[in-house]
Amino acid sequence: MSQFTQFGYINVVNSLTGDVGGAIVPVAHNIDILGGTNINTAGTPGTITINLDDTITLTQVNATTFDTNVVAAGVTLSGTTLAADGTDANIDINITPKGTGVLATTELTLVTALEVQYGGTGAITFADNGILYGNAAAAIDATAELADGELLIGSTGNPPVPAALTQGTGVAITTGAGSIEIDVAGGGIDWNVEAASPVNLVADNGYIANTAGLLTFTLPAAADVGSTFRITGLGAGGWTIAQNAGQNINYSSQTTTPGVGGSLSSTQQYDSIHLVCTVANTEFNVLSSVGNFTIV
Repeated sequence: MSQFTQFGYINVVNSLTGDVGGAIVPVAHNIDILGGTNINTAGTPGTITINLDDTITLTQVNATTFDTNVVAAGVTLSGTTLAADGTDANIDINITPKGTGVLATTELTLVTALEVQYGGTGAITFADNGILYGNAAAAIDATAELADGELLIGSTGNPPVPAALTQGTGVAITTGAGSIEIDVAGGGIDWNVEAASPVNLVADNGYIANTAGLLTFTLPAAADVGSTFRITGLGAGGWTIAQNAGQNINYSSQTTTPGVGGSLSSTQQYDSIHLVCTVANTEFNVLSSVGNFTIV
């Protein structure tokens, strides 16, 4: 619109139009240009300057991608809320340039653990050398450090438990750093050649009597039920089995005299016998034999 004065025509602004919202009509021939969030304006005669504030605070980030191009100086972005669910999780991102136009370091520090549903673990730290396991949508958890020979044992409806294997009857377990050895206890016989008396019998061992004179074997004072002992002759001197107090040997229908006065002896060079403990520490039965024996 134009006005005519005694000096001629003057051009007058009737309205100001932005990107959105339509035209702004002057009030009392004036249009105010005001700053918004993080923006301020300064006016001097004939000039309006629009400035971006020096500090920008991000209060919430929901975008899947956040790109920042930093060339001349480092930038620190600090926020107090992360994720749309309103959980309290502070996030600090420090971007430090190295040289010209190169981002050298991106450092992310979570004050509160990021939940599993948002790509986190729900925990700030885990036990050293622990093993991670899931817990639905809640925090991923970790076991304590496993001891030598321990495994994770499952428990329906509960977290897995670090535990060692338990040996049953006839099984021996030996553990070490990163190893578990399982053996069959009593499953094999260790044979020993004996050439001098006396010899103390050891459970689940076999003995070869190889002397020119009589070789004496003595039953163990303590023996578990099921312990076995084998003796076979080789030397011409033969062998005898001595007893401790309260012990005896049952040979078919015959029984040795209980205690140190009783014994069972070979009569021929190659006589052999197989014993088993039937009553802990005290009573032993002959399972099998070859030869004739002297029973006292």
